[in-house]
Amino acid sequence: MTALWITLFLLGILLLLLRRSFGFFTVPLTGGLVYIFGRYTPTSAQIAAAYAIAWLLLLSGVRGILVRGAQSGDGGNLRQLTLIPRFIWFLLWLAAALAAVAIGGRWLVMPA
Repeated sequence: MTALWITLFLLGILLLLLRRSFGFFTVPLTGGLVYIFGRYTPTSAQIAAAYAIAWLLLLSGVRGILVRGAQSGDGGNLRQLTLIPRFIWFLLWLAAALAAVAIGGRWLVMPA
């Protein structure tokens, strides 16, 4: 499955860009799991793994916005530049992330 090999390649790039973090343990571990799935499992398991990775990425975007909340530093920077309140920026980011989940989820559930 091409998606798994692309994921493995991107994890390799991520590993090169890490500096002193927990990622030195988790990125190689995740890369090993992706390699095992890409090399030793049947196609149906590879497809399931690719779908799981896609859903993880879609939903983690929403989670990241909710964790940071309306008090994010980026919202403060944008408030200073545009005079639009942080909460409005938070709502815009949340709406965009939820729209990405809806569109991406639809593509995953009902491929063209």
